[in-house]
Amino acid sequence: PRMTAQVNQVALAKLEQAQAKERLKSYEAMNETLRGQLHEQSKELSKLRSESESTIFQLQQMLEDKNAQLSAAPSILQAQLGKRDATIAALEATVLAQQQQLDSLAGPADCENCSR
Repeated sequence: PRMTAQVNQVALAKLEQAQAKERLKSYEAMNETLRGQLHEQSKELSKLRSESESTIFQLQQMLEDKNAQLSAAPSILQAQLGKRDATIAALEATVLAQQQQLDSLAGPADCENCSR
């Protein structure tokens, strides 16, 4: 009976050891799978980070361009207003000169000479 108990204990210990080895293999396989997934996710994250940085850079460039355009807008508008004012002044002078020509062709404004 004693020998049988020892044999049973040895057999039980060997069985537990074999089961532990199987669990270890299973855990190692799971670990390897998770490492592979982690590696792939890390690569994807790196790619997304790079794309995000590129997009942010492009948006910053666009914003700087728009800010430059907005900064230049007042002086451009001022120049256009100056041209408009000069055109209006020239047109007013032309109208005044034409009015003076018409007045000189019409003769005196009073009707004393209307009988001529």
